[in-house]
Amino acid sequence: MPPKRTDASLSALPQSPGTPIEDRRRWGVLPTKHKGKILSISAVAADHHALRRILNDQLWQVDTASSYREAVAYLCRDRVDVVICECHLQDGTWKDLLGHIAEMLDPPALVVTSEAVDEHFRSEVRALGGSDVMTKPLNADEVRRVLATEEPHRSTGSEMPVRT
Repeated sequence: MPPKRTDASLSALPQSPGTPIEDRRRWGVLPTKHKGKILSISAVAADHHALRRILNDQLWQVDTASSYREAVAYLCRDRVDVVICECHLQDGTWKDLLGHIAEMLDPPALVVTSEAVDEHFRSEVRALGGSDVMTKPLNADEVRRVLATEEPHRSTGSEMPVRT
């Protein structure tokens, strides 16, 4: 006998074997279209706050590092889709980070931030393998434009905790 057809909405169907979405809501986990994970690298905490504020409604998970060394340690243990790195860090530069990323099996896109951005700098970043450049202080439209061009490596449909 063929399986019984249902015309119920997708949200009413189980999202994983044996776990209806209503139960998952009670547990504080909802399915979302998570776009990906970003590692923001800057010694300036305000840069991280600005990026999180801009992407608050965009469903990007933003993790942070304040130095080159901290960023490399993070990249060795966790996978990210996009790295947004300040041009100059206390213990390295975006070029140092690009060298590390180039050795990864599944490298993230690298976006460089700087207070002084011109076409020469943008061309240099792209020629060496970087994805793009954004001007500091971060502008919401520019951040969204740059990230819209990045195809996240993670599949959609991941789960994230519900914000309360």
